[in-house]
Amino acid sequence: MSEVGREWPATSDAVAVDPTSGSTTSGLDVDDFNLAVKLTNLGIAAHLGCCSASQTS
Repeated sequence: MSEVGREWPATSDAVAVDPTSGSTTSGLDVDDFNLAVKLTNLGIAAHLGCCSASQTS
């Protein structure tokens, strides 16, 4: 499973789930990503306009 937040700051997390037991086997938090991945995600978020002041919830 993965989750990508389109709020500011942009976030992304992922976990692996064992389908038989439903337990989490491993996880990856946005803090574990290297700088290049963080900058890429930020650039994509900026390009998509997810963080514009005119956006309403």
